[in-house]
Amino acid sequence: MTTNERRQYLSKLYAQVTQAVPSYTGATITKLQTADSLTICIKKSAPDLQRLQDMPFSSSYLYSKQNNSATPLQSIPAETSNLLSSTSQDGTTEVRFRQKDKDIFAEVWDRRGFVSSLKVTDKLSKVYNDLFFGGVSWSRDGRKVVFIGE
Repeated sequence: MTTNERRQYLSKLYAQVTQAVPSYTGATITKLQTADSLTICIKKSAPDLQRLQDMPFSSSYLYSKQNNSATPLQSIPAETSNLLSSTSQDGTTEVRFRQKDKDIFAEVWDRRGFVSSLKVTDKLSKVYNDLFFGGVSWSRDGRKVVFIGE
């Protein structure tokens, strides 16, 4: 195995291991009007090896003291600073296009959080999000997406 092949193998292995284990960076607990319920917002972070940075996200839960149970309030961690995003037909996966400086990245998220990203500025400089060309479409099996860029 060459040095480059070993480096790629170890990068893929590290990405698989860290994908399933986010870092927990904080939490906010808010008491609701009803005496037996709380909302819990857990702040997390997952490494993105493409950008060499941590991807922050959060998950919110409704905790019932009476039932001693926590119910997720959303299936995919929320984010608002996207150029374009789309959720798969079954609602388990989301693709997000985000710009950092001049680079555009396609990110994949699921209920556990950040899965992976791909730098797409090698192929395009703009992602369309308008009435004629904009949007993201998913394949029937939910494994591929198509979008229009310039």
